[in-house]
Amino acid sequence: MRMRLMTAIAAIAGLAATPAAAEYRLSADDWAHPRSGERITRLEPVQAVVRDWMHRPGQRIVIRYAGGEAGGLWAAELRDWLVGLGIPSDRLRLEPGGPRPEWIELEVGE
Repeated sequence: MRMRLMTAIAAIAGLAATPAAAEYRLSADDWAHPRSGERITRLEPVQAVVRDWMHRPGQRIVIRYAGGEAGGLWAAELRDWLVGLGIPSDRLRLEPGGPRPEWIELEVGE
């Protein structure tokens, strides 16, 4: 089971070099497609933030959303997918206050 989780995390992260600390945006258009574990791991913003997180031990992935019911549901679903794919729930933080409802901002932070 543990090996399966590590494989999922590695698939999300890809094999590219560590990017500089950055903010990534997941658009509502990208999210609107039917979702599966494979689809989620292929979303570039998800790959990028997980890759960044894996190279910054002790940090969290911050999921910043615009707020409101729709934004909160979207952010919670993304968090649930990430947990299902092997990211520990205590390494994920939902944060309302994103500037636009058309995307979720992802970043690695405290």
